[in-house]
Amino acid sequence: MYIKKAKLCLVDPGSIKPVSTFVGAAKKFQSTITISSGNMHINAKSFRGLLASDLQVGSEVTLRAEGPDEIEAVSSLCQMISG
Repeated sequence: MYIKKAKLCLVDPGSIKPVSTFVGAAKKFQSTITISSGNMHINAKSFRGLLASDLQVGSEVTLRAEGPDEIEAVSSLCQMISG
């Protein structure tokens, strides 16, 4: 399992296009990937889950991945959301 914290800067969880781009990037990885903030845990590959979340730009999130490409997945997605 690989975990990294990031500040949500570039992906607005309430906007369809950025969420779609993020989910598409997450789906390229084999690992199971979650985004957590407080008590909320969201499957990073779930378009509906991210849109329905109350994450806001500026939120502190934790990306967690488990699988064969976990380090690459977390590093890539963290870079994508934090700029």
